[in-house]
Amino acid sequence: MAEATKKVNVKDATAKTAATTATAAKATTTKATTTKTAAKAATAKKTTTTKKATTAKKTAAKKTTAKKTTTKKAATKKAAVVETLNVQWDGKTFESNDVVKRCKDDFKNANKRKAIDEINVYINVNDSTAYYVVKSAGDEYQGKVVL
Repeated sequence: MAEATKKVNVKDATAKTAATTATAAKATTTKATTTKTAAKAATAKKTTTTKKATTAKKTAAKKTTAKKTTTKKAATKKAAVVETLNVQWDGKTFESNDVVKRCKDDFKNANKRKAIDEINVYINVNDSTAYYVVKSAGDEYQGKVVL
């Protein structure tokens, strides 16, 4: 019986060794899988971080663009104001834009090749005349237009 016991013990030892080897193999496979999973998780974290950074940059760019658009709209609204100046005297009405235009036309007819740098218009309502002074290339010209 002693021999039978030894055989069983050898079988048990062989089974235990096989089980230990299988367990070690599973542990090695598990470690490799865990390492691969950790590497995938690290890559996923990097990708997520990169995506978040890119999204944050795009969001910041959109906010900047939105602010610029708002500024442009406000400037457009200010330019839409229409100004008109009318002078009334002794039953006559003179519109400022019309008087300035007539003075410019009079100057251009007399000085065809001169550009107007500055124009000052003076209206004398007593004699219904607009007097103007034009500065062009450092020179000064005077004229008048009967209204």
